[in-house]
Amino acid sequence: MKLTSLTALFQTYGKYCYLPAIAFGIAGGIAIRVTGTMSSLYLGLLTVGALFGLLWLIWLFRQKTGFWGRRSTQSGANVLVSTVAVLIILTVINYMAFRYPVSFDLTENQRFTLASQSESLVSTLNQPLKVWIFDDAADERDKKLLKNYQQFSKQFSFEFVNPDRDPKLVQEFGVQNKGDVYLQYGNKKQLVQNLISFKQREPLSEIQLTNAIEKIKQDEILHLYLVQGHGELPLNNDKAGLSEAIKALENKGFAVNPLNLVTDGGIPDDADTLIIAGPERKFFPPEVQALQDYSDRGGNVLVMIPPNVDAGLEPFLKPWGVNLDPRLVVDLSGSGSALGLDPTIPVLNQYGKHPITEKLQGAITIFPFVRPIATEEKPHIKATTLLEASAQMFATQTLTEDLQPNPETDLIGPFDVAVALEREKIESKPAPSPSVSPAPSPTGQGSPNPSPSVSPTPDHSISPSLSPNPSQSPSPSSSPVPSLSPIPIPSLSPSPSLSPSPTTPIPSPSPETRSQAPRSPDVQWLSMMPPAFAQVPTASPNVSPVPSPSASPNVEISPVDPTPSLSPSPSNSPTPGVSNSPIPKTKTENNQSTQAKPSAKLVVFGSTLFVTNAWFNEAVNGDLFLNSVQWLAEKKEQPLTLRAKNPTDRRINLTSVQASLLGWLAWVIVPLIGLVLAVLTWWRQR
Repeated sequence: MKLTSLTALFQTYGKYCYLPAIAFGIAGGIAIRVTGTMSSLYLGLLTVGALFGLLWLIWLFRQKTGFWGRRSTQSGANVLVSTVAVLIILTVINYMAFRYPVSFDLTENQRFTLASQSESLVSTLNQPLKVWIFDDAADERDKKLLKNYQQFSKQFSFEFVNPDRDPKLVQEFGVQNKGDVYLQYGNKKQLVQNLISFKQREPLSEIQLTNAIEKIKQDEILHLYLVQGHGELPLNNDKAGLSEAIKALENKGFAVNPLNLVTDGGIPDDADTLIIAGPERKFFPPEVQALQDYSDRGGNVLVMIPPNVDAGLEPFLKPWGVNLDPRLVVDLSGSGSALGLDPTIPVLNQYGKHPITEKLQGAITIFPFVRPIATEEKPHIKATTLLEASAQMFATQTLTEDLQPNPETDLIGPFDVAVALEREKIESKPAPSPSVSPAPSPTGQGSPNPSPSVSPTPDHSISPSLSPNPSQSPSPSSSPVPSLSPIPIPSLSPSPSLSPSPTTPIPSPSPETRSQAPRSPDVQWLSMMPPAFAQVPTASPNVSPVPSPSASPNVEISPVDPTPSLSPSPSNSPTPGVSNSPIPKTKTENNQSTQAKPSAKLVVFGSTLFVTNAWFNEAVNGDLFLNSVQWLAEKKEQPLTLRAKNPTDRRINLTSVQASLLGWLAWVIVPLIGLVLAVLTWWRQR
């Protein structure tokens, strides 16, 4: 009976055996292809599929003659072909999705997507890097994060280790607690974090892992020094402090130390970068000279100075072609109002093309209390805009109630608020050899344009004779050479005719002066600065008359006329005390040598508050600062990208009354309203 029943069942349902045959066969094939292993489970799936296929074939051969011509057979064949086609399509789609995964992260801080900094670091690994997680059980969140790293480099791998089962490996790494995470990169080993805090397990942090990878990849420790002693920003945890910035720099592997240029005896030799953050008082001249010498030796400097502050750094910034405008930038675009910011805190998103800002395009930077920055063309120096104010911003010295710009006194955007400068290596260039020509004989006629002649006196000091009138004709009895004196070079004093006064117009900038963005035709960059803050060019020196023991009685020293160029007073008669033998004559033009200087970098920000603890983690403020420091300090090109972000805390803190009200709404009031509406609806239908 049982055999007859099984035969009847097979006769009735045997035609459907092809469906499990296909399902089991595809499942076993995909499992073997994806994992690359021939386990007993996967082989069992294939075997079951083959058995069902064999049963289906047996059922086909047991049918009567004319089976293939039946309408039901044709219909079944169509269903079979359609089913197989659908399964093949689904298989191909799943295989492609596994081989080339594509995901869309719609969370606010992209919690399930690696930051560009993490991707860049892993993709540039040049040797194997392995993450060791010493824990009893693997966490799926940690696995997913590590697999995200792994897809960007074959050099990246990870392994979960039970510390109780592998004590030798625990001893090798020096594991102290369960949950320790270590990195191994070549011969280096480094602790990343501990996943167990107060008996609660935390997920693996992308920020800490990426910072650890960056540290372990570094071949040397880079030293940064924060200049102190002039009212700079404090290094503490206050809102106006720099503790967040320092912590971020240390996480990147930098050694950060304070530096007082006076009490610490100058700039250390191991300084890779100096950071001047918000000085309120002027630097002493020896300190400025120390900065200049450090830059000339190839040192890199980051300068951040807020508006209306004179730090006395003009002698240092001028050779780089940097001019700081003291005015305050006001934002009329209204972008800050959406964030609850006032117009003195501009929201900026216009970046220049530079490695520092390459990955910041499209993001916003918040710059509280910022000043404009202008640059001039200088030989061997390349200036690049980092951040630019928009055309809806202006810089002013005086804020008005209506916050409207005054075209006559205010600077209208666009203009730069942050710039990066790079000086190329300068080779030494010796001074050209002097050309020698015989001086005129005592009885000869004087040359109309005589050059200063040098006397072979022991001290070699020269007291030039300056004529106040270029049209003055030479005296027949005058000497052909200027008078010589053993006294030092005359003292210099400003010419009274060029001293600034309220009625003196502010000079327009030279044609070489430029800013990093196009300017409005009717807005001049430096000419519209208020007179009190405009830089008046240094007056021409005036030579104070000093008597010389060996000076010729017929040669006089007079004040300099600011209009004509300086020229020695011509003379024809010999001067007492000067030899009549031929004297070499040196050409003075193009007679200066070029001092060799290594390459150097400088970054200047017109704001300081954007790196304080209150603003460092807002928008991409911290990324802009860290990228700038890394670009300055690194001796080779490194990826400058966006940092990984901590997930935003969206928890709602409720009081006991609010929690009680929410409970009543969820469990009583809302269900009761629904019940009442249902009863009313039933009553109306009756």
